[in-house]
Parts: sequence; structure tokens; C-alpha cells
Amino acid sequence: MFKRIFAAAAIVGLSVAQDPLKAFIRADKGNIVFASPDGDVKFDGANKFSIKSDDGEYELNERLATIERESAEQLRQLQADLAAFKKATEKEEAEAFTAYKEKIDSQEEQLANMRKACPLGTVVIQVAEDGSLECTDYKVMQQITKSCGKGEVATAINGDGTPECVKVQAPIQACAAGSSIASVNADTGEVACEIDGADREFASFHTVWGRQSCPGNSELVYEGAMGGGQAYNAGGSATYICLPVEKPFAAGGMVSKDSAGASIQPIELRSVWDLNGMHGAKFGNGNGANGDTMEWDDVACAVCKTESPNQLMVTGHTTCPHGYEADHQGWLASGEAGQAKIQEHICLFNTPQGHVGQNRNNNQKGQLFLVELQRTALPLNGLANGYKYDYELPCVQCHSTSETAVSTYTRWGANSCPDKSKMLYDGFVTAGRYNERGGGANYQCIARGPEYTDKEGRGRTAGGRLYSVDYFTAHLPGKGTYNKINYHDASCAVCEAPSTAVITVPGTQKCPDGYDAEYKGLIFSAKQSETHLGEYICVDDAPVGVVGQRTGYSGGGRMFPVEIRKAPIVNGYKDGREVGCAVCKAAPERAVTAYTTWGRRACPSGSKTVYSGWMANSFTNNKGGGYNYQCMAQAGDIEANQRSDGQTTATGLLTRVQYSKSKKNNEGSAMAKMVKKNNFDAACAVCEVEAKATLMLPAKAVCPAGYKKVYDGFLAGGDLYDQHDTEYICLEKDFEGLDSAVFKAANNGDDQTARLYLAEVDSSFFDLGYKLHTGLQCIMCVHGF
Repeated sequence: MFKRIFAAAAIVGLSVAQDPLKAFIRADKGNIVFASPDGDVKFDGANKFSIKSDDGEYELNERLATIERESAEQLRQLQADLAAFKKATEKEEAEAFTAYKEKIDSQEEQLANMRKACPLGTVVIQVAEDGSLECTDYKVMQQITKSCGKGEVATAINGDGTPECVKVQAPIQACAAGSSIASVNADTGEVACEIDGADREFASFHTVWGRQSCPGNSELVYEGAMGGGQAYNAGGSATYICLPVEKPFAAGGMVSKDSAGASIQPIELRSVWDLNGMHGAKFGNGNGANGDTMEWDDVACAVCKTESPNQLMVTGHTTCPHGYEADHQGWLASGEAGQAKIQEHICLFNTPQGHVGQNRNNNQKGQLFLVELQRTALPLNGLANGYKYDYELPCVQCHSTSETAVSTYTRWGANSCPDKSKMLYDGFVTAGRYNERGGGANYQCIARGPEYTDKEGRGRTAGGRLYSVDYFTAHLPGKGTYNKINYHDASCAVCEAPSTAVITVPGTQKCPDGYDAEYKGLIFSAKQSETHLGEYICVDDAPVGVVGQRTGYSGGGRMFPVEIRKAPIVNGYKDGREVGCAVCKAAPERAVTAYTTWGRRACPSGSKTVYSGWMANSFTNNKGGGYNYQCMAQAGDIEANQRSDGQTTATGLLTRVQYSKSKKNNEGSAMAKMVKKNNFDAACAVCEVEAKATLMLPAKAVCPAGYKKVYDGFLAGGDLYDQHDTEYICLEKDFEGLDSAVFKAANNGDDQTARLYLAEVDSSFFDLGYKLHTGLQCIMCVHGF
């Protein structure tokens, strides 16, 4: 009844497609449908389709748009044409036509059939009576078509196995995954492809520290007050958090009794005399507590959404790299180098403000200082050429202007980016000095070629301090790539990958399914026994030093390979063995965003589990190491020539994280859950969801309008009285231990490893209305496609 036909067969005669007696063309939500008496063929994602014919070149989308608006009239005309065609066909074809006519009497049924298409990389070989398509791999079609001439394609197979060939005027090949047809050569059928996503809408989030409004074209998600750890306690969280000022605040299951845990304090601004290098210099907007300065003012913040695929903060510059536009300029800020508390480096708005309802007194809470670049250990030339000692460092918050999906990451230890990724800038790694107890925790990749504002102060003042960083790798095997760079200054490059998501997988040097490797390496951090806290980062397995560096020990910042201690699983993990890592990007055809569900073995409904892992951090009694929690891969994996397999004290450390009840008070339903899971090893899962971006909101139980909940839980982190500092995370409300069937070494007893406590506000935040010593809920939201 029906011939076996190929994609080209259904669309031969494209140049006369306007003739309704032969065939016509229809647009269906950005796709192209070629309709003929033999059936319909649909090409997905053909958003741009230029046709070259004898009477010139024209844009098919414009013609299709007109046809779409006249769809009702076309349908009636089609039915009349099909009736005429029925009379002209033989009896067998008429019977098939009658059955098909019954299908198209309803416009909804007809459109449903038109939407049926072959997957990318395959072509139609037959149209069934119900309008559905039978598909085959494009490579199979190529083999059958070999005996046809140039610009011809097989439309049917004869009884003797030879093909029937016709000249085509439409695509005879598919585009690669992640791309679609842009134009077609009507004579040869050759197609031009373009990367998908040029018409996709994007969203990305960033926090503006020092303002309660969003700059430029950013949209305000919520305004807030800056919170963090207490300046005189080492433990708790090294990260800052923007607490909403709009009530109600979500504190379900919490009680207003001191439970210690991860303390959240108001952050007060210091370093007001730094700029211009003179006492009395104005810093702020003129609304400060002490004259025109902001000394001791509580810092405002705002969480903002930008219609952009990616956000980027650049340290040492006031302008953005090519392909990015500035949201705002600012000053690098963190904790004070001489205090007990280490905080993260952030970009403070260049004219900061206090938040509404602030207390303008010295309350001995959290503090924020500007950061200066120090002489000790700084290379004098090469990438650092032009930087000044004891000058405050500028920064700039940028958003990508790309019309396709991009994600940025830092390639630590390298001065270039992988193939297919774009280097935005290279630079040198900086951190606090190894024997300074305060300052900033997260490593900074300082861009080459400084850009100063002429407002920087000259002269060392109380504040944060940055030094260049040396690799410490002498104990690693001589046959490996890390040993040779011992004492060299660490390099870095900021890269942009053509992907919606980039993740770092600690514990393995392999990427999960659906992800491609950008680079692999070893996890590094500060030394666990040193005074200064660092960050867990993935250092490239082909590390290089800084151009113009000094190759001897310089006495500034330090970076050590990380070893495992007391892992809950023995699959590739061993005490004293270094920790592998992989930086991976989502395959280009996959429009997903990635996030971590802390406290659960699998991801919430609506999300896919990329991998299920176990939580890790440094021991609670170690001041050094890294602050950021890691979701470790179940199976450890590292190349033999990169590991020492021998325990050494000259390293950073990672160990299992255990849930911990309060040391002071365990009242309330939320704390009751923690009591029940006390000393259980903590689970985690890395997840992906089809969405533009994810956003964690503290003190909230409902997502904003236009957002969808992924999971909700409780704010958590390290105990403020511990020696080791961690970060604020959103712990899933039904948190669980590791699966004992998988993790044979899982532990439910106190083995003095890393600890995880519920967080609480240790201040009312004055007029904002937070209750003293009360824990907070949190919610993870997505802004979807």
C-alpha cells in the first residue's frame, strides 16, 4: 500500500511547495513540516531556513508565518485537495486515503501527527497510515544512497535491491547533536547548521553586597541584611549570607534557645579610612553612622537576577573581559587578617550602604574589611606586573552577553583553557598568609594587568591581606607531574565553557554520564595543621608556575595536596591517599542546571541524580584545610603516578561529616531530627534539573512568584566554638545517613571527624525582627525554562 520512502522523498518538489495540489509547507512552533499526499515530515529545531531557488533566495520562516496565520483556510483547502486526489487514485490508494482523511477531520489530531518526528541524527524511511514516522540512522541512509548521483537520494528500494534515486531540494543530512538546520542548498540538499540556544532565554543570580537594590538591568529577587560568623570565634561558617528583610521569616521547628551551632551575626563595615590613604576619607553614600563614613554600619545586601547565562566576579579589574558587561564595580573585602574569624572574599559595592533598621554601634559581631595586596611572596614581574603593594584591590561583577549557554570556572594550576572552551583571562593565585589566622578563605585568581581607580589608599592598614601562593608538592611521586612544581607560584585561568552547567566532582578523575571532562587533577587546600584556612579546589594534573615567578619558597600563601582520612567507603579510598577530582561540563545538547542536595542520598522528584555521594570536610580541631563541604564520589579514582599512599602531616585533609546535636539545647522538632541522626555519616547527591538557574533562599519556606521549589530544609554549618570553619548550606529537612548496604565502612558513632550542626541567628538583627538564638529554614528554588 505504501512505498518505503526516505526524508527527501517526502519533500521533493520544494520549489513548487506553494502549489496546494502537490505539496505545502507549514511552521509548527519553530519546526518545519513538509506536507504532501504521501505523508508529513517534520524537521525539529529548524529555526532559520533560507531557500535558494531559480527565482532567488528567500527566508522560509517569513513564508511559514503567513501560512500559519491562515491555517484554518489551508486545512479546508487540504481536505478539498485530498478529496480530488482520492478520485484520481487507484482503489487501493483510495482506501488508504479514506482512512487517513478520517484522521485529519479533526485539526487537533492532524497537528498531533505533524508533531511526530525522528530523533536528531536519524531520517524518515516510511510514513505509516496514521501519520507516524519510521526512522533510521542517517549513516544507514548514506550507505544506501552511495549509488545515487550528486544531489540525489534514494527514495525507495526496488525488488532487486537497487535504489530509486531522485534529485533533492531539501536536507539529506542531519546536524550534529546540539545544533539545528540554519539553511539548505536547494540544488544539492547540503545543509548549514548552527548551535542551538541562540533564541533561548537565560537567567543567572548574584548577590550585591552593600546595597539593597539591583544595578543596571538586574531584577531584584529580595533585599536583605548581610550575615556571617562572629569576628572573635574561629568556627561556624566562613561564608556570608544575605538574610531577607521582608517578613515573615521561616523558622519552623526551631525554638528561641541557645543551641550554639553555626552562628549567624550581623556584619559591620570596617576599613573606612583606607581609601585615598588619609584619615577621614569618606567611604559610602554619606548616610553613615559616623559623619559621612560607614564605620560600624550594618551592611546591606540584595539578591539579583540577570537575563544572562552566566555571572562572573573579576578581582583586580574594574572592567569585564570580552563578552561580558559590568553590573557594578566594587572593592574586594573579607575578614581582618589578625582576627580569629576567616571569611570569604566578596566584591563590596563601591559606594555601600547600611540596611534599613540597622544598629549603628560597635556591637562586636561580624566584621567586613577591605583587602590589600601584600609585598611578601608577590612575584615582581610577569603576570603581577603593575600591581601595587598595600593598595586596596578593586573588583567588578559581570554578566555574560552570550546568546547561547555558557558557564565559567577557574582552571587552577594552569595558564590556558581546554579545547572548545574560551579563556577569559589568566593570572596568579592569591590567598591569606599561612600563619595569619584571619582574612579571606577562598583563593583568588588575580587577573593580569591591574586596573586601579585612583581611590585606593597607600599604606598598610588593618584589613584583609592577599599574598601569592606556592605549591607544596615535594612529597608526591617524582614520576608524576606535581613534584616538579614544588615552591613554584601557582597560576590560574578563568575559562568559559559552551555548556549550561559545570561541576567539580571530588574523589574521582572521571566525569559522570552526560558530562564531558574539562580537566582532571588533585584536590588541594591549605595545610590542615596551619593557622590559615583555605578552600578545597581542583588543581590541574599538568600544573605550571606563574610567568615571571620566583621558584623558591616565598613565605606567603600555601597550597597542599589533600589526603583522605576515615572515609566511609573503601572503594578506591585509603587513609593517606591523595584525592582526585574532575571538572566536567554538561554535554552541549542538554539544557540543565546543577546543584547539590545536602543530607539525602538521591535527588528530589523532578531532578535527576548525577551521582550519590558522601559529605566531607576537615576535622573540627584543625584550623587549616578547606572550608567548603565536598560531595564525594562513591568510588575513589586517581592515577598511580600522582599518589603517595603514605600518610603525611604536610597536606590538607578530607574526612567524613557527621550530623551533630547541639552542645547546649536540643528542643524543637528540627533539633529532634538532629538528635535522632546524631553521629550518622552525612549523605549528599549532586543533581540536575531542566531549568535556567537554581537559587537558595534563607529564612524562607516558599519560593518567589515564577520560581519552583526543588527542596526545603534547615540552614546548617559548623559549630562557632570549633577550630575549623565551614560554610552555610541548606540541609534537606528529612536528612538521612549513608546507605549501609553501599557504604560498608559507614559509621554511626562519634569518631571526632568533621561535624554538621543546625545554624541559628545569634542576634535579633535589631529592627528586622529575627528572634535571638533561633534556627532558620531554607528553600532551594529553580527558575525554569
